[in-house]
Amino acid sequence: MHGCPNADDYYAFKKKAELQAAEAGWEGDPKRGAEWPLCRASPGQLRRCSVHYMIAWKQDNNGTTFVASPFPLPWLE
Repeated sequence: MHGCPNADDYYAFKKKAELQAAEAGWEGDPKRGAEWPLCRASPGQLRRCSVHYMIAWKQDNNGTTFVASPFPLPWLE
């Protein structure tokens, strides 16, 4: 996603993340208060307002953590 952040972009990213998490075994039960959204500007892009969203949350029943990112995070695999 490029451009300045807005709520519609965030919620579209979140919905896609939840669909992919369900395919990976998320049971749809996020731990209350355990969602960590992050909105970060790309290095060198601050003047252009280029933004990437990342979200992490825990599953309530067993504590499995899911992370949604627009780029690979191999250290989490």
